[in-house]
Amino acid sequence: MLLIIKIKVIKSSLSETLNDHYLNNELELLYILIWMPLSLMS
Repeated sequence: MLLIIKIKVIKSSLSETLNDHYLNNELELLYILIWMPLSLMS
């Protein structure tokens, strides 16, 4: 649970810093790929 929150914080801060549409899409995809297995395991 804490890991998911950390990922969200990292993702949002990266998105704000870089503010690039393509990269945001890549981060979103990466986040989904990371979050899905974690949520299924818990």
